[in-house]
Amino acid sequence: VEISSAEAFQAAYGATDPAYPLTQAVADFFAVGGETALIVRLDGAATTPANFAAALNALDEAFFNILVLSPDQIEGDAPLFAREAAANYVVQRTAMLILDPLVAWATAQDAAQNTGDLGNFPIEAAGRIACYFPRATMQIGQEFPSRPVSGGVAGLWARTDREKGVWIAPAGVDAVLPYGGAIDRKNT
Repeated sequence: VEISSAEAFQAAYGATDPAYPLTQAVADFFAVGGETALIVRLDGAATTPANFAAALNALDEAFFNILVLSPDQIEGDAPLFAREAAANYVVQRTAMLILDPLVAWATAQDAAQNTGDLGNFPIEAAGRIACYFPRATMQIGQEFPSRPVSGGVAGLWARTDREKGVWIAPAGVDAVLPYGGAIDRKNT
C-alpha cells in the first residue's frame, strides 16, 4: 500500500504504538521528511520465510530505492533469514537496504567487531546495505527501551535524495533524526 503521510498510515493501520516497530518506523520516516512509503504487511503474527518471500514478491512491480525491515518486536531484531533475503533482493532491484543494529550490540565496539552477525550477504550487496548504530531510546512510563532507527534514517535519505540528489550523502547539520536527544549514547 502506498502511503503519503503519517496520518494516512494511521488511518489505514492504526495509531503509532511503541509495541509495534513498524508504526514507529513509519512515523519517524515522515517526521524527517520522507514523502512516500510502500507498506507491505506480513500475514500472521511473526515473520516466517514464506510470508517474507510473499512480501518481497509484492514489491516486484513497485518502484522503490530504499528497503527497511521492521522487526516483529520493539526490542527485537529482524530475523536472519529476512535480512539475508532482503540483501539479495536489493541487489536484484538496484536498491539500498537499511538494517537496524542488532539488540545484542551493547557498544560501538560490539557493532564494529560483529557486523558479520547481521548475515551472510553476497559480495554484490556490500555497497547496498547500511546499518546505523546505536539504536534510539524512548520513554514508556518509567522505562527507556531501545528501538530501531531505520525508519528515521530512511526518511532522512529520502529527503536528501529529493532536495540534493541521490549522490549526496545524507549527513551534516541537516541530518537530524526525530529522537530529540534520545539516541542511546551511553552505549557508544
